Amino acid sequence: MFKMKKTPNRVLTYEEALSRATRLCSGGEHCRHEMEEKACAWGLSPLDAGRLADYLEAERYVDDARFCRAYVHDKLRYNHWGAAKLRQMLHMQGLDDALIRQALDEVDEDEYRLVLRGVLQQKKRSMPMEDDYTMRTKLIRHALSRGFGLDEIERALQEC
Repeated sequence: MFKMKKTPNRVLTYEEALSRATRLCSGGEHCRHEMEEKACAWGLSPLDAGRLADYLEAERYVDDARFCRAYVHDKLRYNHWGAAKLRQMLHMQGLDDALIRQALDEVDEDEYRLVLRGVLQQKKRSMPMEDDYTMRTKLIRHALSRGFGLDEIERALQEC
């Protein structure tokens, strides 16, 4: 069976793109940079995409600080990401370092430690019994890949 090529979407007018963007933003958090990219993908010029993003910000459909807080909260709680990975992913979204730092500073330290301990315990349960050195090394590597810092991991391993 052959695959049919997907036909490119038709170019939207500014009003159609605005309607689509407001519906999209009403359903979940999005950042300004993301909405500008979507508008350009919908066929709007960079100038119109900027105008659309300005409107979305003025009407509070888009708020980068609110997006940062929601992103950090959700990715920490549900994806179990550490601060380094969160910082990197938010930076890739084109967000300001001050907003990222502010959102990360609002994270509850106790919740952060609980998430890290949970990541380590879950990984430990899934590993075959090995010598302590090998197990510790694998746990550290796993937590580092999730974006947690080495000092945090060491403290969590001592507590477990």
